[in-house]
Amino acid sequence: MDLARLNLGPLATPYVYPLSCTPAFLACEVCTVAIQAQACGELSFANGIECWPSPSIEVDSTRLPSGFYSPGISCPVGYTSACWSTNGGHAEFIFDATPSASETAVGCCPSGFTCTHLTSKDVCNGIGCTSIATDDDSSFQKCVSIARSTEYNPRLCITGASTPVERNLPGNVTITATYLTKSTMFVTVKIAEDDDSTSTIVSTLVKGPYITSTQITTSIPSISVFAPMVQLVHQLSDLSN
Repeated sequence: MDLARLNLGPLATPYVYPLSCTPAFLACEVCTVAIQAQACGELSFANGIECWPSPSIEVDSTRLPSGFYSPGISCPVGYTSACWSTNGGHAEFIFDATPSASETAVGCCPSGFTCTHLTSKDVCNGIGCTSIATDDDSSFQKCVSIARSTEYNPRLCITGASTPVERNLPGNVTITATYLTKSTMFVTVKIAEDDDSTSTIVSTLVKGPYITSTQITTSIPSISVFAPMVQLVHQLSDLSN
């Protein structure tokens, strides 16, 4: 089945975005992208399937960001119509699932968010970010809001636990970075004789790698907060019904 045309079924009953889905996760301590609707796992985070309206078909949670609900008439509770597009006509936003003939696509976002796209490379955008693949160019439609000039409390997945962190924006974050270096250095060793009456000074050339740590301070002017987009698709006849 074409991922971009994954019909999740009708959105017939009102859906309320759960409060448990609103915490946003960072992929690293100095990342500037935070993602809502995530479940904290042992190594990283993944889509929380309860953060989307229940689909009428069985679907893996990784495919939910690009699926659409049809017929879909009304946005979920707390969401508003943030972008829309018609086939062969108006295109305010390029949806992953392009509407076909006679269809209208609507992107529903939480109040204050706008429609956008997000890639894995965008998420993992800070020093030490290794929790997700960074060579993935795949893009998913999302909703975005920019947190700035405020105190914001995103979360990190640390050993499988959801851990809140404080961010005063704009501000600085200092981390201790550990890495390997291949430098060469001289090591001086004092060797004592058996009778401890004399000693010998020996200098030797030692090649790396060595484990080195240093403190790095990064400026965080703002954090881009991403939330799930709920895409609706309907035809004119659906509105009359």
